Amino acid sequence: IVTEGTCTSAGYVDILEENLCRATMNDGYYNTRDQNNNNITDSEENYPIVFADGLPPGCWPVEPGAPGFEEAELPFACITPLETAVGNCTEFFPCFCKLPEYTIVTEGTCTSAGYVDILE
Repeated sequence: IVTEGTCTSAGYVDILEENLCRATMNDGYYNTRDQNNNNITDSEENYPIVFADGLPPGCWPVEPGAPGFEEAELPFACITPLETAVGNCTEFFPCFCKLPEYTIVTEGTCTSAGYVDILE
């Protein structure tokens, strides 16, 4: 989860596909919420596809009280399927990202940076 900058600036990849966003939200976001008390039906939710200035690219939930979404009572997820979106991830719009296929580690080792060595 990225709350400052973007997935890309943090070394990750934006999730631009709705199916992957849904799976990520179900596994890494909604399972931390009290779904039964809040009537969240995440697996059936219709994820809004958003093309608005100032919002981050990729897959992100909207926390209640977020600027522009003050009337939202429950958290819900959106996806901005454009790599060219220019908004940043924030506490109100935390971005869910995926790991790149590989990354270049310039300090320490792959293991010390939290990655696995490519041995093949």
